[in-house]
Amino acid sequence: LERRLRSIFGDAVQRGEAFMRANALRHQSYTSAGQIIRENFTPLLIIEATGDPSLVEYTVTPDGPQSFFADDTQYAYTPPPDIDTTSIAFTAAPHIVSVSVKHRVMDEMVANRSRDGILQVYFSPTRPRIDGVASINAVHMFYTYGRGSEVRVTLDWIIAILKTRAYVDGTYYYTTADSFL
Repeated sequence: LERRLRSIFGDAVQRGEAFMRANALRHQSYTSAGQIIRENFTPLLIIEATGDPSLVEYTVTPDGPQSFFADDTQYAYTPPPDIDTTSIAFTAAPHIVSVSVKHRVMDEMVANRSRDGILQVYFSPTRPRIDGVASINAVHMFYTYGRGSEVRVTLDWIIAILKTRAYVDGTYYYTTADSFL
């Protein structure tokens, strides 16, 4: 009864903020087997949502593209830096990376497009992948820094995905439609 009354009459946002503060630096991602994953993406999303970097641990390098994993030594194989983590880092924690580095990295993104002109997920020509959700984050970053015109083809592709409802079954990296929306 107490929990139900608190839910009805209490302030859910206030309770959520209190939870985030009480568990600062203990927000972690886990595999389905319960193994902790030291990654950067979720902490960066928490920073984006709260504006408070003191709540989480993350590893952002000040000199280039960003990696999903915070600890590359944790796994036998780690993917190369990606546009998704990089875009969230550059917009959610903009103070960490200089403007000149951001523009240099955006130049790298533009140089690594697919044959159709769509931004590719990884900063690696050996992993040619595209993803609608990762592209949304990258397009947002390009518009944030006044370079939206350079990713018009990618934006048009995202709009086509919305119009045709191709996002309904998710993407390779984001398995549900809500990630896209």
